[in-house]
Amino acid sequence: MVDDIATGPFAATGTPTNDLCSNASAISAGTQIFSSSTCYAADNLDGARMPGACSADSLNGREVFYWLSAAAGDTLEATATGPWSPVLYLVNSCTLTTGTCLNSSAAFQDGDITIASLRYVFASSGVYFLVLDGITSECGDFQLTTHIRDEVTGVETGESSLPLRAGLQVTPNPSGGRIRFIGRSGSAASSHGTLRVFDVAGRLVFEKDLKIFGDRFEESWGGLDAPGTRLSSGVYVVKATIGAEVLTTRFVLTR
Repeated sequence: MVDDIATGPFAATGTPTNDLCSNASAISAGTQIFSSSTCYAADNLDGARMPGACSADSLNGREVFYWLSAAAGDTLEATATGPWSPVLYLVNSCTLTTGTCLNSSAAFQDGDITIASLRYVFASSGVYFLVLDGITSECGDFQLTTHIRDEVTGVETGESSLPLRAGLQVTPNPSGGRIRFIGRSGSAASSHGTLRVFDVAGRLVFEKDLKIFGDRFEESWGGLDAPGTRLSSGVYVVKATIGAEVLTTRFVLTR
């Protein structure tokens, strides 16, 4: 016998799509709002075990991951709300041995706080990960609001123009076919460089010489590795090396 029926939009039960760092959801420029639950996620990272500015409390809850590509001087503001003491922290890598925790919200026990907030001004350009976690295996529904001020190369839905300053952009992103890498160097000292694409495990999957015209470059790529095999869906890292300068960002392949 059924006593009660509720109708309306409900969060899907099951493992979140961004349960792993390799499947992190993209944060783009401006303000974004995400809603989900962490209770079907796994415990894959503990920011308190990383060097840097994370909480001294063990963050061994079930976490979800978000990624962004920031330029020096950009500001990230993030707030998570949920009745189970959510914790936010920002890292430059999801690996305990090589990553650093750059900033975190406070960690509290037993659901005594429902809001986690952090603000961070990036000192250097790069790819970063925002992690929503908890302590003592805590989990629950949440709403995450992010706001990025100044230029951040996140997921682009259309054609991109050249960055206004030194940087690297990927369009379209995500992509199921041919990709354009568009960049501007911070120095016109070199007319040549190297473009490299890596998978999330750090394996080199593609490499090509770059020709720099003034301070600009553009290359296209069909999503194939060096032997010509079509790469699988996932998150990839692209790096453009021009002399001593390295420009980097992430993008998503969908198949």
